Parts: sequence; structure tokens; C-alpha cells
Amino acid sequence: MGPDRAHQSHREHGLIEGLPSLYARWDQLAAEVGVAITHYPLLAWFRGPNASTSWPTSLLAVLDSAALYTALMPADAPLECRAVVRTAAHTLDRVSKTMSFAVNATALAERNAEVGYADFLPEYERLRASGLPVAREPEEAWAAFCETRQAYAPQLLALADAVLAPASPWSEAGRA
Repeated sequence: MGPDRAHQSHREHGLIEGLPSLYARWDQLAAEVGVAITHYPLLAWFRGPNASTSWPTSLLAVLDSAALYTALMPADAPLECRAVVRTAAHTLDRVSKTMSFAVNATALAERNAEVGYADFLPEYERLRASGLPVAREPEEAWAAFCETRQAYAPQLLALADAVLAPASPWSEAGRA
């Protein structure tokens, strides 16, 4: 399947068009998680029925997806991309303050949550080869992605460490 066909397939299945509603749902979910954990901090340690899943790991994947979408196609990225990042950053700030007993503030301030260019480039090339209409060159997209990621990843990775969340791709970046 060539790049044009792969991108067409994504569109045929509504995967790209479905992202705004996914981000909108996670925007709401991030706010709900923030309220729940600030009122009941022990909820931060709860996981789903599968031991390999947790809210920090899932949230990181969604936020990285939104940041990547915005970095690759800034003019075409839906508003929901920016909204979920903004809501999650605010939520993570509140949750980090609530859980200050579990999150080391000094380590958080010094945390570099940047994804290395060598890790970013293969994903950039994979998305471009799939036919995604990428508007930025790799270096510019990587810089934009890292800038957006800095708004949420330090707090999220510190919380993931505190609640012993399972690792996922790019979750090891900046982990202590």
C-alpha cells in the first residue's frame, strides 16, 4: 500500500476526522481526573483491570498525539489539540501540588522531558510516508513538539514515577 493509499485508508475509516472528538473527550476526562485526585489523592494509584494500563500512561499518549498533530500540521490541527494540552497542563499542575508528598518538587523543576530528535525522526518519517500532509520540516516540527510537550510532560512523568505507572514509548524521556 503506497503512501497515498495509506492516508486515504485512514480517512476512509474516519481515524483522522475522529481525532477532534477523541481530544475533546480526553479534555473532559483530564479535568475530571484532576477534580477526583485533588479531592481523593489515593485515586492516583488506581489502575484499570489490566496491570499494564494507567491514567498517566494513557494521558501521555493522547497528549503526545495532540502535540504531534499540532507540530506537524499547525494550520490544520483542530482546536481540540490545543485545548486538551492546556486543560491537562492545568490539571497536572493542580494534581502535582496536591500530591506534593509523592512528587519531588526539585526533581520536577529540573526534569527535561524532551524527546530526542533521533527518537522523533522515525515517527515523523513514518507519518509523512503514510501520506499525512505534513507542513513542517523535521527539525522545525521536532522543536514545536518539544515546546508543547514541556507544558505537560515534566509533571506527568513525575506523577507516573510516583504512582509506578508502566512505561510506554517516549515515557522514558526525562524519567528519573
